Amino acid sequence: MSLSDHFSHEDWVDFVRGVAAPDERRDIEGHLRTGCRDCAVQREIWHGVAEIASADQQFDPPASAVRRALAFYSVQKPVGRMARAFDAVKMLFDSALVPMRLIPNAELHVFPNCGHWAMIERKAEFENVVLAFLTRS
Repeated sequence: MSLSDHFSHEDWVDFVRGVAAPDERRDIEGHLRTGCRDCAVQREIWHGVAEIASADQQFDPPASAVRRALAFYSVQKPVGRMARAFDAVKMLFDSALVPMRLIPNAELHVFPNCGHWAMIERKAEFENVVLAFLTRS
């Protein structure tokens, strides 16, 4: 059984944030009272994510570090056939720079041959990466 069989990730996020609909909150709380270990772990994981996200909102990286990171990843834009490939790679790195800049100890994992829904398309691999990251000391 995977950790998300009983409730969706969205349900857990809403529950932890305290914005779940009353009936959804009641269902999750009732289920947790049954002693489901998988769901207890899921609750703890999402509480940890919420704590990290809350703390990370206060992080402001030094401007010099941001400039160095941008300079490190800047590349001359190619022309012709390579331009399309460059755009795809640039989009990946540009979209990764924001969380890497804003979240201390952030990591980037790229799943080959996967679209935007890694948590669905590569569910087991995604959960392993997330759990490994969250359980690191």
